Amino acid sequence: MSDLTVYRTTHPAVLTHRNRHNRTLTQWRRNATQLLTDLGFPGRTWIVGTAFGDRWIVGITPRDDIELPLRGWRRTRFDARDVFVPDRRTRGGKLIAAQMSGCKPPAEPHIGLPGMPAEVEDYDHNRIHTPGLKEMDGAVWVTWKVAPAEEQVRLDMWARVPLSVYHAARERRQDNLEAGRV
Repeated sequence: MSDLTVYRTTHPAVLTHRNRHNRTLTQWRRNATQLLTDLGFPGRTWIVGTAFGDRWIVGITPRDDIELPLRGWRRTRFDARDVFVPDRRTRGGKLIAAQMSGCKPPAEPHIGLPGMPAEVEDYDHNRIHTPGLKEMDGAVWVTWKVAPAEEQVRLDMWARVPLSVYHAARERRQDNLEAGRV
């Protein structure tokens, strides 16, 4: 059984925010893919770090455990996995790090979402929770593991919906994806 709290909206300010974020993310992905190619790693994946809504490129995923890094890079661990990062002890590594810092990923999509808090504190468990976001049925859906206080949500923009409505929308979306209608 899930304890999710779900909100849904089609408010123009929220849809505008979401569309702007999607365009920014698409452009960043193009730039990041080109940078990977320029740095000698075509077709590879960036490791992106995130904390308190801020995001940054950490490094590049190695192909396997024995791949050696290119000149200007070094292998290290991040978030329990191997990653190639710029070797800032070298001139080349410093140049690579500068290029990577110029290709900053956009903020997480829930940051600045109109009418919805970016995070909720769970004092009982000493945690900070952020919402999950989905776009389905022409609306933006937000899910919370810990419900925000009613005064934190603009109820003129967001409607709290039953979990069954959310799951029905997810199933419709999955059916449409499988049928090739999305």
